[in-house]
Amino acid sequence: MAAGKTLEVYVKVELKFTNVEMTLNLLDHMTEDFKQFNAKFKSEMKTVYSGLSAVPGYKDVIIRSIRQGSVIVEHDVVAEIEFKSDENITGQYDRTLQAVKRHLEELTSSNCTYGTTPMCMDGNIPHVLAIPPRSEEELCRELVPDGYTEFYSPVLSSDGLSCVSRCHLRSPNYLHCNDGVCQVERATGPQCFCSRTDLYIYSTSQCSGRIAKLDLYVGGGVTIGVLVIIIVTLIGFYLYRVKLARPKPFLTEDLYFTTGNIDQ
Repeated sequence: MAAGKTLEVYVKVELKFTNVEMTLNLLDHMTEDFKQFNAKFKSEMKTVYSGLSAVPGYKDVIIRSIRQGSVIVEHDVVAEIEFKSDENITGQYDRTLQAVKRHLEELTSSNCTYGTTPMCMDGNIPHVLAIPPRSEEELCRELVPDGYTEFYSPVLSSDGLSCVSRCHLRSPNYLHCNDGVCQVERATGPQCFCSRTDLYIYSTSQCSGRIAKLDLYVGGGVTIGVLVIIIVTLIGFYLYRVKLARPKPFLTEDLYFTTGNIDQ
């Protein structure tokens, strides 16, 4: 399951402008006043966030709320980060967060000249709040259907983020099924299903050591036949030895009869 190559991340920021007049129309996103303010704000913030040493992957700003005091604008800085095999999401987001803070510090320290600066903060300290992005593992849990999540793990490559089971070649714990097919079962997870089990049996659960049932039956029959012959032969030999070991009564009687005749 592919999660894509990029992920949108957000940094929550609150800025106070002293040279903007607060009106009730700014509270209604459908008014012309708000639309004009929104366009001006986006333009100004694009200059701030995408200037020299820009915020990595900067895309846009989204106004979440406006309130009085002079005008306090709460907005999200939207950036896009790439899934990389050599740097996780958390590390990339931290760089984005630090870049936002650095750019706002530069904005705060700049001088305001009323009438020339569209939006002036006049030294007001911006409030920055991190919105931690979901981890690779959490993204996979959202993508994978219920009942299968424990059998999938994230894998990063040039194609982006993929959520794979042990049945996938990219899995670090790939389950090789030899003469079979790997499938993920809800109850048991990844397992091998061997091919043509009507004709073959396998010595391992990964479908290796294939033996034809016919050969096994023929070989087993020959083996049993040989064992029967051996057993019959041994029994016959035993009985023959027992017979030889028995005394012969008729020889004793003959000897007795002969001895009697001599005495007479």
